[in-house]
Amino acid sequence: MLSGDDSARAAVTAGYTGAHDVLDAVWWVEHPLSVSPTGRADPAGELAALKTAAFSRNGSAADAAALADAESRLHSDAEALERAIQDARPVLDAARARLQRVDAVARTGPVGDPRAGALATPAPATPGAGAGRRPNSRGPAVPADHAAPTTRDSTPTTPDSTPDRSANATAQAWRRRSQLWMFTSLAAGLLLLAGVGLVVVQQLNPQIDLLRAGSATGADGTGGAASPTPTSSDTGSDPSGLTIFENPELAPAIPPQNIDPYYKPESLRLLGVADSDLTVYAVENRIDQPCLLAVYQDGTQSATCVTKQEFASMGIELRITSLRVTRPGDPAPYRSIAQDVVFWNPDGSYGVSSSPSTSPRVP
Repeated sequence: MLSGDDSARAAVTAGYTGAHDVLDAVWWVEHPLSVSPTGRADPAGELAALKTAAFSRNGSAADAAALADAESRLHSDAEALERAIQDARPVLDAARARLQRVDAVARTGPVGDPRAGALATPAPATPGAGAGRRPNSRGPAVPADHAAPTTRDSTPTTPDSTPDRSANATAQAWRRRSQLWMFTSLAAGLLLLAGVGLVVVQQLNPQIDLLRAGSATGADGTGGAASPTPTSSDTGSDPSGLTIFENPELAPAIPPQNIDPYYKPESLRLLGVADSDLTVYAVENRIDQPCLLAVYQDGTQSATCVTKQEFASMGIELRITSLRVTRPGDPAPYRSIAQDVVFWNPDGSYGVSSSPSTSPRVP
């Protein structure tokens, strides 16, 4: 505005006491560190080099003084421009009003004038003072130039179809997930059927082999193959020796004392008396396993237990190391070591074998 209005420029120039041209000073306030239209550089651009020299490791007092002097000059010029603008405020306001009227006539034209809109709005070459102010870090606020009106973008907007696309994407995701579940279930079913088929084939193979063997034997004229006699372990029934527990009449009239609570006392059955020193019993433990219990006359007990399958195949054998009196005339403290073997067969028979040790007598 100052470059386009002589009265406004003259009013600001009359009150400005700075070292630079008033138009350059206003330009540097609006465009810091740039070159003015007249070709002059902003003096504030020298501050960077002065600060580097003053604050460097080799900086001297002269460098610091030069920096302080430059900052003082810039501050004085800024204050001088601020005072000049404030003093010329009435003239600047009148110039701005004239500029606004010219702009209005240029846009609309006078009423009834066929040349409406023919006037061109003069564009100021240099920013000047105005009613508004823009803050600046290096000096006072300077009135801003007249701003040209802006037009609103009239590009029509299209309705957003994002919700429809989102719904379609969700439906497709669910469809893919359903297909994946269906394929997984189908594969699991096929694997299950294959497993069942393998089990059936394994079950049928022994029967097929048996039929083949029987047919081959018949073809040779030797007759059908004799089937093996099933044992008690094959048929799942208890061996005959275990039927002793089903007969309560075989319970001893006088049971031995101090039976371990690990055994069921009601299952105690007398197998027999091996000799005057040893009595043999059959008993079941708390987990229904058959046990062989040997009780000596002095109360010493030994026992062992097996499973029913083991009893059906091999019975029970109990090996006991005991002390025996060697001769009836020997005193009681003198005894010899003997190895007693007590056995109970699957058919129910039992027996005791004793083998005296060759070691010398021990007290």
